Amino acid sequence: MRKNRSSEQHWKTSRSDRAEGNKHLPDLPRVPSELVDTLEAEFQRIFRRPPGEGDPLFFPFALLMSEDEVGEKWDEIMAAAGTDPALQHAIRKTGRVVSDVGKKYLSAEDLKEWNDAVAEFRTWEQSGFPIHQPSHFEQAANELEEEFVRLQFVMALFLRQANDPSTPPSSNRLFAFFYAAKSLKSMLASNVILFKGYAEDSMTLARSTFENYLQTVFAVRRPSDHGDWAMARLGIESGKWRYPTNRRGRYDYSMLVEVATGREITQLTRGEMARLSPFPEDRELYKLLYGHLSSYAHPDPIRLLNYLSEDGFVATKREDAGPAHLLAMLILTLQFDALLNLGDHPARPRRDVQVLLDQIRLKSTKAFSLVQNLNQYALAGPLKSRMEKVGLPWP
Repeated sequence: MRKNRSSEQHWKTSRSDRAEGNKHLPDLPRVPSELVDTLEAEFQRIFRRPPGEGDPLFFPFALLMSEDEVGEKWDEIMAAAGTDPALQHAIRKTGRVVSDVGKKYLSAEDLKEWNDAVAEFRTWEQSGFPIHQPSHFEQAANELEEEFVRLQFVMALFLRQANDPSTPPSSNRLFAFFYAAKSLKSMLASNVILFKGYAEDSMTLARSTFENYLQTVFAVRRPSDHGDWAMARLGIESGKWRYPTNRRGRYDYSMLVEVATGREITQLTRGEMARLSPFPEDRELYKLLYGHLSSYAHPDPIRLLNYLSEDGFVATKREDAGPAHLLAMLILTLQFDALLNLGDHPARPRRDVQVLLDQIRLKSTKAFSLVQNLNQYALAGPLKSRMEKVGLPWP
């Protein structure tokens, strides 16, 4: 729903205005007194005081729902009430709820806007509604999205069928499956928050998935070093390993020391793990991507505008979920690609993964080839090049 004066008043009007029959808001229907009483009691339960002037009457919506969510909820309410679809369209387009009584209070311009919106829907209705013809890129993106939906199911089945519970705890295979399960769980969580429009938090989960991918690369390329490092990290919890201290008495987190023997292990940074990859694109992706994703995970001032609206700082501002979803799924694909190159897997789950990765490689290559001005997106080049190698044997 478009944000303007009327829509804002509808969801952020004080109790006094509503209870008095909307004397100041003639274009909005009167709120039943029983509902006002219920909302007032709920307000007092939460805030431990009665509502006052300026407090939002419909506070469950006004405080913790974005404008889009409020609009969607309003659509549901209108549909359930049997509201004329033409009026629903006019409300969505103008951001105004207009009753027969309220029409006389509208300006000529506002009334024309309302009537034009109603007439527009009637015209669409008579013509069978305009049909959107997707572009070639949209078609390719939709085909790729179908594979991304499959990806989550194939990975879940692969984890169930290819994982051997008797695998020794020191095995890189065990940790690689842990990284994969962690990434899949993050992806499932991301699906929930992206539905709400919280793309920023999805970026934080995408960073975690990218870290899981880099550690899987570590396990594939340097299995012995990865196994030693993983066991030493576990030893930190049991007290068998510790972080050394420097001359100033501060912990040196770049090293791990075995308490009993004094043996030292160097902890690789994420960048060093990226450099272990046989693909130069991974090193470029790390440089371009990791800092970008980290800016969402930390209170980085460059993300200030993601939480700033006309009303000040809010937690309900929606962002376009598309880029976050695409990035998360591409990273998950890369991790699956790395996992496939870690040791032998049972034939059937391996085949399931291979077929999926082959399809993602073909369809992502097609989608990237249809992006106009690909060079203006720094990430697009290395992502396109890396996805062209997904599902192929690692050098």
